[in-house]
Amino acid sequence: MQRFLLLITLFATLVLGQQSAFDRGVRLYNQGEYWQALVQFSALANQTEAQNPQLTASLLMRMKCYAKLEAYQRTMLLAREFQRKYPDSRYLVDVSFLLGEIYSNQGDFTEAAWNYAQSRMFSERKNLTEEADRRTRHLVLNLVPLDELSRLYTRDIGPVGQFLNLLSVERLRREGKSVEATDLMFNLRPYLKKDWLVKEAIGMDWKLSYDKPQTIVLGVMLPLSGSLSEVGTQILAGLRYAAMTYSDSVQVAVELDVRDNGASLGSSIEIARDFAENPRLIATIGPLISDNVKAVAAVLDGTGKILLTPTATENDLVEFSDLLYQYQPNRAIRGAALAAYAVNTLGLHTFAVIAPTDAYGRELTDSFTKKVDDLGGQVLYEGWYAGDPTDLSFHFTNLRSIGFRRLLEQVAADTDSVHQAEYRRLLRPVVPDSGRFAPRVTASDSLKVKLPTIDGLYMPIHQGHVYVSSQVAFYNLTTYILGDENWADPDNLTKNYRYVPRLAFASSTTIDSTLLNQSDIQDFYSRRYDREPTNYDYLGYDAGSLLLEGLTQARFNPVVLVGVLKTMGTHRGIISQVKFGGSSPRQNQSVFIMEYDNQARELEQAGFYDQFGFHPESMVLPAMMPMDSTGTDSIHVDEVVND
Repeated sequence: MQRFLLLITLFATLVLGQQSAFDRGVRLYNQGEYWQALVQFSALANQTEAQNPQLTASLLMRMKCYAKLEAYQRTMLLAREFQRKYPDSRYLVDVSFLLGEIYSNQGDFTEAAWNYAQSRMFSERKNLTEEADRRTRHLVLNLVPLDELSRLYTRDIGPVGQFLNLLSVERLRREGKSVEATDLMFNLRPYLKKDWLVKEAIGMDWKLSYDKPQTIVLGVMLPLSGSLSEVGTQILAGLRYAAMTYSDSVQVAVELDVRDNGASLGSSIEIARDFAENPRLIATIGPLISDNVKAVAAVLDGTGKILLTPTATENDLVEFSDLLYQYQPNRAIRGAALAAYAVNTLGLHTFAVIAPTDAYGRELTDSFTKKVDDLGGQVLYEGWYAGDPTDLSFHFTNLRSIGFRRLLEQVAADTDSVHQAEYRRLLRPVVPDSGRFAPRVTASDSLKVKLPTIDGLYMPIHQGHVYVSSQVAFYNLTTYILGDENWADPDNLTKNYRYVPRLAFASSTTIDSTLLNQSDIQDFYSRRYDREPTNYDYLGYDAGSLLLEGLTQARFNPVVLVGVLKTMGTHRGIISQVKFGGSSPRQNQSVFIMEYDNQARELEQAGFYDQFGFHPESMVLPAMMPMDSTGTDSIHVDEVVND
């Protein structure tokens, strides 16, 4: 018993001795005797935790003494060692605060703010929390260099990083960088969990709402004079309607800086230079023609201003600038989409092509035939023509020869009795019941045989050329006519409906009657312009709405807008649909597949293709006029939508 009491007495004496030494050190420190205090705390810090229950406190005080003696490197070395060895110590917040003081004294306000913020976020002592909060705010809002703010708000997404993010938002707002502040706030909001941080964020949102840009400036470059003036004027009217409705709903004014380029290359370059020097201008819509688009893209490249061309369809156009977005699916995408539909959905296998020999026809045909080959189909014939396709007899004669030969090959190879009966029925006009060919088969007699051996006939045409369907009928080819959206010509389809029992084509446009009925655009146009909106009016409205919706999602930050447009999902307009992405992320990938019902004489949407494949969607649509209804297609200019 006496031995036990002796041990307790020795332990108590030891503890009291350590306590007395620690108290002496604190007293010396408070008196400004930092060397003497350092001697006391160094002796205590060199003991074990068993010898010195106040070991971590002694280590902290030793660091504080070194800091007072301006031995900063030694202090920081000890601080890092303390953080590593004692990650659960309640003095970690004091160490962070001390590091904040050291970095601040050395002029490194960014690191000082980071350490003060750690002390503020994890301290449970009111006085330390309040002082660390005050110092962090002062540094971030006043002394941290603007170009180093990102070192704070990208360093951590936990509570410390969130606190510094909020302070960075306020700093950016005070510096007049409301767009950057809004973007940072937008990205931070999903991570906030602590109640007081959420409360601060709400207050910051309220401040930013008053800093929101009062006016968005968009450049518009369209041909308002010359041969394409009607197209340009109608697109402009749609853009103005989009700007008006957006301003009413979002309460942000949209200013359109409208310029007439007359479809001229020189004028387009001069206007682009003006746009490039306008710091308020965020993006440009237009021009319409590919050569103009390429030149404008070169001028605007490097300015950070997005260029959205609403009509150009040339392949690989987006390669001219990282900021160029192509609203229309290009010719390669359209041709490939229709080929995939023909093979995979319609089940067609053999094909022939008759197409115009210009760039428009060649690019569509190249992508169509390549996709057919990739999918295991067979292209039996390619025929080309220049000018109007009023007489394609040479090509159709060749097609009949190919088709007739294939039919005879099938007769010889197929022994199925049912199939043989069908072959006899088809060949009856030139083969008597005895089974022998007539002695002399004239060309006119052979035309009486319906040839079903070419499954699909791809005929991309120019506006107004639907009459070629009568030649298909004259040459008695039982085939699926496949084409481009210039087949969406209701007047000519009505005139020629008996010649087009089966027609499918790829299109960049269809009218969405639901969206059309939900909008007031038709009433507005009837009052404002005393006319009905055209497809070009709808196109202008859709393109403008896409860009303005992207700006909203980007929080009016043109830098963020570049990425938002690539990932914003499918944008369905009144007449068009846009889905950027795929291997060419700034190129619209969405193509409608249309079928013509010659009984009801109506166009039906079979579905649409994008980079993810075919999406069936059957719906009856109102009659559509072709987009190049003005007759200005690629024979005359590079392209106006469907040239």
